[in-house]
Amino acid sequence: MNRFKNLGVIKNEPDYDEARLTHFESSIRQLRAQGTWSRTDLIDLFNTMIPEFNHKETGKFLDGRM
Repeated sequence: MNRFKNLGVIKNEPDYDEARLTHFESSIRQLRAQGTWSRTDLIDLFNTMIPEFNHKETGKFLDGRM
């Protein structure tokens, strides 16, 4: 650590809602078990888990940029 004088380590306790995380994990497991899911399914899950996520659909995809 002596090489990186301006680099620090943040040591915060994790702050999350256990019930939301459990719901998120079980929902992902269900989607994988079904073998199919939609973009909307995933966005809804992320918005439930992380309300600040606030995804805005623009209709543009990374594939279109390549």
